[in-house]
Amino acid sequence: MLLTDEGAGIHAVNLLKEMISHPDIEIIDGATLGLDLIGFFDQAERIFIVDCVRGGGQPGDIYRFALDEVKKTRSGLKFSLHDFNLVDVLELARAIGKEIPEIRFYGVEPASFEWGLELTPAVRKGIKKLVRMIVDDLRAEFGDDILLKKGGV
Repeated sequence: MLLTDEGAGIHAVNLLKEMISHPDIEIIDGATLGLDLIGFFDQAERIFIVDCVRGGGQPGDIYRFALDEVKKTRSGLKFSLHDFNLVDVLELARAIGKEIPEIRFYGVEPASFEWGLELTPAVRKGIKKLVRMIVDDLRAEFGDDILLKKGGV
């Protein structure tokens, strides 16, 4: 069971999986991987992390952060209620000799953490904008080689 808008990341990942097909793009649900995320660092040139983020905006607002911006936050940017600090994971990866790929963080401002599987309307709308932003960012890098399996969000 999820806490409504806490599931924003998995909803976005599922939309991206439905839409994108490219041999050099792997879309995974890393929400429960924790330290196991380190295993993906060697395999990737770039990692996009998507989740709900309390950024102080209005529900459904979308965010894009670079790693340097995340490091400046007091908490190291604890995404949602999974409560693992991504900066700590990255520092541990560096300490054990892993090369850190370029990492981009995408988030949507949550409205509710009530029990349930459905997103609130504002966050559902925000996820659609967020997914479009990610697709645009991927197209900027991969061009029209990205096959959209679905017409869009």
